[in-house]
Amino acid sequence: VIHCGCDHVPWKAEWEKESLIEGFGPYKEAFPVWLDDVIKKEKPEGRTATIGWIYPAISDWLNKKKIRLTSHEIVITDKKAFHAMNDAKMSRGAALDIDEFKRIPEMIDKPQAVLWDSEDPALLYVSPSGDKKAKVVVRINYKIKKEEKNVAVTAGKVYRENLTAKRYEIVTGEL
Repeated sequence: VIHCGCDHVPWKAEWEKESLIEGFGPYKEAFPVWLDDVIKKEKPEGRTATIGWIYPAISDWLNKKKIRLTSHEIVITDKKAFHAMNDAKMSRGAALDIDEFKRIPEMIDKPQAVLWDSEDPALLYVSPSGDKKAKVVVRINYKIKKEEKNVAVTAGKVYRENLTAKRYEIVTGEL
């Protein structure tokens, strides 16, 4: 929190603010309820939900790469949520189970590692998931509804070895 010396309410950094998912409440608690509602509707309706923030260490790293963020907020659309949970991914064991998917805000808040995909530019938030790693792929400044946002475009499970390819740079943490 930054205090300017006056008697106004202190300014909070963007990532310190508590985001609300419209109609559902604070994002960390509301995301599982939002996701249940999305699944119940059975088709995308163009809704988005906040799932986390790009923290200063990561944005500093991106700045050094000459990548400027339009926002620090990370969102997911209902369409991308359906894509990440599709039957093809489920059948090959590459999808997060529903309980893991509901914990995506936690995975973004406290990842084991954050990687940069230099071939298909995106941040990968990585967390343990049994004998595999859970990953949430976040495109930076991705256009949705004529706005640039940081969007989780997919999530799933991969073996650790898949994340050690030269295309991935460790931004923070370790595998």
